[in-house]
Amino acid sequence: MSWSHAFWLTLAAGAVLTCADTACQSYVGDDLPELRVSLLQSSVKTTRSSVLTDAAAEGKYRGAVYCGACCLLLAGGLRFVVTEKGAASLPELSLILTFVFWMSWFQYFSGDPFDAFVESNTRCPWPQPLAGHCPSGSRFEQGVCVAADRWSPDWSLSVHCAQKNHVLSEAARINGINSSTSSGIGMITVLLAGAYMDRMGRRPVIRFFLLMSIMVKLLLTLSCFLNWSSFVVIIIVQNIFEVMSASPMYPALNCMISDLTREDAQTRGDCFSALEMAKNMASLLALLSGYPVLRAHLTNYFPFWSSLAAMALLATTYFWNIPETLHHEGSEKSDGERHRLWRSLVEGLQCCVKDRFLGQYLVIWATITLAVNGAWGLSTMYLQSFLGMEQANASICRAVWFFALLLGAGSSGPLMRRGGVHVVHGASLLAMSISWALCGLGPVFPAYAAHLFWVFGVGSFGVAFGVLSPCFASLISAHAPPECTGQVFGLAIVVGTLLGMPLGPLWSQVFFNPSASDLHATLPWLVSSALLGLMAVWFSIISALR
Repeated sequence: MSWSHAFWLTLAAGAVLTCADTACQSYVGDDLPELRVSLLQSSVKTTRSSVLTDAAAEGKYRGAVYCGACCLLLAGGLRFVVTEKGAASLPELSLILTFVFWMSWFQYFSGDPFDAFVESNTRCPWPQPLAGHCPSGSRFEQGVCVAADRWSPDWSLSVHCAQKNHVLSEAARINGINSSTSSGIGMITVLLAGAYMDRMGRRPVIRFFLLMSIMVKLLLTLSCFLNWSSFVVIIIVQNIFEVMSASPMYPALNCMISDLTREDAQTRGDCFSALEMAKNMASLLALLSGYPVLRAHLTNYFPFWSSLAAMALLATTYFWNIPETLHHEGSEKSDGERHRLWRSLVEGLQCCVKDRFLGQYLVIWATITLAVNGAWGLSTMYLQSFLGMEQANASICRAVWFFALLLGAGSSGPLMRRGGVHVVHGASLLAMSISWALCGLGPVFPAYAAHLFWVFGVGSFGVAFGVLSPCFASLISAHAPPECTGQVFGLAIVVGTLLGMPLGPLWSQVFFNPSASDLHATLPWLVSSALLGLMAVWFSIISALR
């Protein structure tokens, strides 16, 4: 079986599973527990509760369908990352793609399940009735407040606190602390790691991530036995370790692909396309494998985190000797010179200043990232407000999003071979701009608003963005000198963070109005469309003048 067969088999499995999950709201048991899902790895929380309305005989087969589809997706993904094509042309590629697949799957559990874990451990005093009423998360019964059952839609999300608003507030506060520290730590880390990996190699950065993955999961395992104040400290500390180790990972992986394909632009596009496909396949699989975890409403996460710690230990053993790809002269400097990494911190910036295309492109990419994240982060709110969609059904757009990204990433390599990376990049940007402009016309054609969102807001936009991501890595790899590739990939993250910190909140706080019924309802998409259109024009100009 070739990699293309595995790719299409994986897409088919994802389509079957998505349809099965949409049509069959439940798949096991006679009583369906509440489902918590979030659109992005953020503090946005949703809840769902439903009961079986079909016959028990029909429902008992859904678990088999679900598990079978997950296994098929996993088999297709693993078959892809160990393709004979990649192994024949680049022996190192198979192990690198296998690592990407595992890492992307593993990191999902630092998102939705982690949020549920924080909520489940939130503690508060027992609520007291006020004028015969109890706060959300509890009910008034015989003169006292009784906690809602954890399968109830009104469950507080924690067995240690019967006040749902308090649980969500505490979780949001912790998420806010983690988010604010992540931005600063992430910027510093990618700068230092970019300089380090260009001097010392890519493999040490990956090894550091593997070791930190074990430590983080062990800390989370330990936190299951601590009181609330100690628990909060551990949650913040483990977030710092995770951000420090995870922030440089994709720059390091992009550098490894760049090292392996430095002399072959055609192979470079295929390899970056394969990298994005492995990421998106793993993310889709993670959503599916995490679904039962969220449904279970665990009250004791010790088995969960300890199992992940064991997985991290096994992965560290397996990937410890991942091949080093940096072999230029800069890696053979004297020991005294190697320790002067501070000098390398400005080398990436100097490369961008000398190469006018590269410097401008980093700003273009940062603006693209800002526009995409700004509107996409509001998707579930738009579905629930303007389109009136039920919360759990609205969350389906996340799975469809990864499916579209996967399709786009699979198409990116062949397109770059035929049209060239600059042409494909510009066309993808234009397609993204047009797609969200059409999505933004929902209030003008309210009868077709849902179709416009799913077809253009998620479908065609996601495919175009999936095509664009490998183009970004290919362009950086082609224009950045070998001795500062890691620094330039790191600078792309830094520029995006610096641009996003002051401007990111505009989409949610200024442009979005959940009660609007006119074009204000889709203003975030229209603004993002305009920005993407401007970036397409800017990119076309610098490409023509390069």
